Amino acid sequence: MAAEKLTRGRFVQIIIMLTLLITVFIWRTVTFTETTIIECNLKPNCTFSVKNEAFSAEIVEGNVLVKKPSKKWVLTPQNSDINITENDSNWVISPGENNEFEITISDLEQANLAGVKFRI
Repeated sequence: MAAEKLTRGRFVQIIIMLTLLITVFIWRTVTFTETTIIECNLKPNCTFSVKNEAFSAEIVEGNVLVKKPSKKWVLTPQNSDINITENDSNWVISPGENNEFEITISDLEQANLAGVKFRI
């Protein structure tokens, strides 16, 4: 590539792109929230806390029963073969043949607040 003179238009384009990249980098750094990973060994139950609210999990008839403290929480499975049924006061997780699976707990204000890894 031959050397070319730096024109005013090319210089402005470089400055705009550099400003855009620095702005995006700073925005992403400021808004970053780290997802917490909680390990829950179900022997026979476990208790964990997310945002100062206590959750308890236990094994009931081959399923995992997670009691929710309020209705503002949402559970999503990480694997598609896990079935989650929601009741008024708890979730029933059917792990199938998995002895180890992971779910994500989030509230209505933040997405992907905590990941919980269950071991049966």
